[in-house]
Parts: sequence; C-alpha cells; structure tokens
Amino acid sequence: MLKLRYDAETGEVGAAYPSTFEVPEPYIEITEEEHSTIKNDTENVYFVTEEGEFETKNRLVVEAEKAFKTDFFETSVGYIRYYPTFKDGSKKDFVGNCLPNYAVQVQLMGKLPANSFLYYDEPDFSQPITEEYLLSLQHGNPEMSAAEFMTFFTECGEAYKKAFTG
Repeated sequence: MLKLRYDAETGEVGAAYPSTFEVPEPYIEITEEEHSTIKNDTENVYFVTEEGEFETKNRLVVEAEKAFKTDFFETSVGYIRYYPTFKDGSKKDFVGNCLPNYAVQVQLMGKLPANSFLYYDEPDFSQPITEEYLLSLQHGNPEMSAAEFMTFFTECGEAYKKAFTG
C-alpha cells in the first residue's frame, strides 16, 4: 500500500509514499497497481473527490485552466486579469494600480460607473484560449454602488492575497 497525497482544495493528486512513512494530511491509501495506473496515464489528471474516490479530467483541459488562472482571478463579477492591457498598450497591476483609482472615483461619485473595467466569463477550457476567444468573453463592469464596490474591492484583495501569498 502507498499513501497518495492530494491537494486539500482542488483534490489534485500529488506524490505517493510508502505506507510506513509519516505524511501530512490529506492523503488516501492506494495499491501499487492504482499508483501505476495514475503514473502511466498521460492523457488525464487524477483528483480525489470528497468521498475518497478518483475522478479524472483531461490533462490538456486542466493545464489550460491552470494557465488561465495564472493570468486571471475570480470575483463575483467575473474573471479579472491581474495585469490588464490598456488602450495605449501598457499593462498595469489591477489590484495595485487600477483598484485604488476606482476607489477614489467611488469616493467622489458615490458609485463606480459602468464599463470602468473589463471582466471575463469563464472559458470553455476544452478549446484553445486565444486572445480572440477571450474577447468574446469580455464585458464591461456593471455600475456599482459604494457598498457593492467595497464588496468587490475586498474580493479582489482576498483573491490577490491568495494568489501571491497562499
């Protein structure tokens, strides 16, 4: 038997260790045969469900989703680019540069006007994630009251913190 570690948040399987080793939670015990199947499956990524069962996802889809989530973070509005590109071609840190400017706007106007920033719907990761495809998923933000903006502001800060500090 082996102890197979997996990510507590996503369920994605990690390394396997002999059952005599002390390993931190979470892990499940599997047979050598199960481990061999997982190791040799080049088309799928394995995940452990809450019930302790295996679930597979296509490797290319999983890799596309991971790549997308290195450039975007999720909010209740939609996905936001960490570093959006502006009309002049420059890229700015959304949380460090853009969000504080929006906060000033909200203080002055009592709201954030519609179309102040862009957000994206979640892509279909089974197809190529091109800039052209992303344009089809792009929207301008809805108008936000001061209270709605503060909720959004907090969400952005939490997502940013999670992405960069764990």
